[in-house]
Amino acid sequence: MVSPALYLGHGSPTNALDKGKYSKQLLSFGKSTEVPQAIIALSAHWERHIPMFVTSGYDPGIIYDFYGFPDVLYNIKYEYRGDPRLAKLVAQELTTNGFETHLNSTRGIDHGVWVPLMKMYPEADVPIIQLSIPLPNTPNELFKIGELLSKFRYDDVMLVGSGNLVHNIPHALTQIQMGKTSLDFTSKNEEWAVESDRWIKEKLESRKVTELLDSPHKLPHYKMAAPTSEHYDPLYFVLGATKDNEEYKQIFEGFQARSFSMRCFATES
Repeated sequence: MVSPALYLGHGSPTNALDKGKYSKQLLSFGKSTEVPQAIIALSAHWERHIPMFVTSGYDPGIIYDFYGFPDVLYNIKYEYRGDPRLAKLVAQELTTNGFETHLNSTRGIDHGVWVPLMKMYPEADVPIIQLSIPLPNTPNELFKIGELLSKFRYDDVMLVGSGNLVHNIPHALTQIQMGKTSLDFTSKNEEWAVESDRWIKEKLESRKVTELLDSPHKLPHYKMAAPTSEHYDPLYFVLGATKDNEEYKQIFEGFQARSFSMRCFATES
C-alpha cells in the first residue's frame, strides 16, 4: 500500500476544540483511509536555520506553542508516540542527498501538527515525527525534500504538510479588533482570500506544478495571502511528495476569520 501525502490547514489553536464540519471531515477522512504505520509531518511552526532537524524521541509529547488562549487548550493531551527508527532513516536520507539533518530527541510536535492530527486520529494510535523547515529555503528545495521522502510512502508512511494556504495574521487581528470578524468558520469571506484559494485549487486540480512552485509571482494577491511564507511552504513539500499519476482529493474547504484558508487535501491514485 502507498500512504497518501496530505496538506492540512490547521488555523487557530482553538480548532482543537472545534466540533463542527472541519473536525468531522478530518475524522471522516481518517476513518475512510487505511491507518498508516507512521506519519512524517512538516509544519509552519518549526523553522530552523540549516541544519534541518527531525524529532526522534519515543514519547516527546506536544508543544503548546501559543499564548493568550483559554486555559482549556493548555490542558489538552495527545499521547501519541514517536518513531526513533524512522527518524534516523529520514535524517540519513536527507543528509545523504545534501540536506544536513540532525536528530532532536526532546522536542515534541507543535499545534500545526497535533491539532489536525488529533482530529484525524483521536486515539493517538499513529506514531508521528516532525521535520523542521530549513532556513533559508526555496520552493524547489522544499519540493525536493518532499520528493526524497516520498519513498517512505511505499512503507505505509503518510507525509503531511501543515499550514494555511491563505494566512495573514496582522490583517486578521486588525479585523478581529475592529469587530469585523472572529475565529469562527464563516461563508462571508474576503474576496481577495477567496480568489487566492480558488487559484490554488484550480492549479492543484490541473496539476500545474510549475505555476504553483512560482506562486510568489503567479498567485493572485500573494503578498496579502502570504506576507510571510511559512504557512505556504508546506505546500511545496506535499507537491514534491506527490506521484505523477496522482490527483488531489479535497478533504475540507472553508475559511476561518473570513480570510484564513482551511483547505485540506490528499493525494489520490
